[in-house]
Amino acid sequence: MYRISIDKKAYKELAHLPKKDYAKIVDSIYKLAENPKPYGYKELKGYPDHFRIRQGNYRIIYNIVRKALIINVIKIGHRKDVYEAF
Repeated sequence: MYRISIDKKAYKELAHLPKKDYAKIVDSIYKLAENPKPYGYKELKGYPDHFRIRQGNYRIIYNIVRKALIINVIKIGHRKDVYEAF
């Protein structure tokens, strides 16, 4: 079982999400502890061990530290602008 770590920036982004999406996104994040590569995940090109999953119109970008069994959530945002400044 992996441990979940959420960066400060991602935590702030999570706090500003609409309430209807907040619960679904938090649920998706904690499901990563059991399965770090769920159905529909995509590997980010040019970034080894960086992945993204969809939750509605939002994307969760994370990386996996396999030796320490940690999933680090890096960024959470709307699909139109989540990849900017990443």
